[in-house]
Amino acid sequence: GLIDTSLTASVINLMAIALERHQTIFTMQLHSKMTNHRVVLLIVGIWLIAIVMGLVPTMGWSCVCNIQECSNMAPLYSRSYLVFWAVLNLLTFTVMVAVYTRIFIYVRRKNNRMSQHTSQIKHKETVVNLMKTVVMILGQSSLRLLS
Repeated sequence: GLIDTSLTASVINLMAIALERHQTIFTMQLHSKMTNHRVVLLIVGIWLIAIVMGLVPTMGWSCVCNIQECSNMAPLYSRSYLVFWAVLNLLTFTVMVAVYTRIFIYVRRKNNRMSQHTSQIKHKETVVNLMKTVVMILGQSSLRLLS
């Protein structure tokens, strides 16, 4: 349950960061306008969701009374719960990929407009650096999902 809780919290936290970056970039703000109170509520909300997801098997969605329903990989977890948990995390990851893709496309368009006033080499370096950043963020997220 602790592994499920920490992994779920990690993935949801990464999605929240992606959404915050999206909002900051698309509203052309230098810094986020989120207050400390909102940040604390967001963190508490993320951890509450993660804790509930980690505790669900102990609250009844387990296979203790029905051994045929148990997973081979996680013997105390029912297969239906593991599928639900995996799909939820996959949806979260998909939203994160979509948000970062939208950010990448937006920044690339802006960069293309600005490239008319800069050298071609500088433009290529900026695009490559942007791609590296997006791939690193999504790569770290997918590694957390797989582990």
